[in-house]
Amino acid sequence: MRVKECICLMLFICIFFIIVIYIFGRSDSTVEMGSKWSSPDASISSSDLSVADHIQQLIHKYPVVVFSKSYCPYSSKAKSILAKYDLDKNYHVLELDHLSLKADEYQNELGKLTGAQTVPRVFINGKCIGGGDDTVALEKRGDLERLLKEAKAIF
Repeated sequence: MRVKECICLMLFICIFFIIVIYIFGRSDSTVEMGSKWSSPDASISSSDLSVADHIQQLIHKYPVVVFSKSYCPYSSKAKSILAKYDLDKNYHVLELDHLSLKADEYQNELGKLTGAQTVPRVFINGKCIGGGDDTVALEKRGDLERLLKEAKAIF
């Protein structure tokens, strides 16, 4: 019986530490996912700004910004369309599901700014072009490349 109690106690402690690490170890920043995905820089720290100010700072710093959720198929659709272009450092993706406790705040602010709280919200040259289906439609019409060139995101 002693061995079972020790095993249960050790299991409980391990689970407790995993939960603590998960809750407190998460970052309020984007995750770097390769050359097309920019990580945040020190000059834009979301902890120093209100959510509304952080959104404004991002959409004015980068020619292309995508507010996304990593598991969202519409976000994946928009990001895969944009991945066809050589955007390099002109492209910033903020994965809202990687933010600790602020995803709802970002979606609420995006709703006020764009009229829609859903993700993705794709911004080119400071203006929201819509979501995943809107990005696909712009590409099919040939307008996406033009917008990216006008924003100097591609040449």
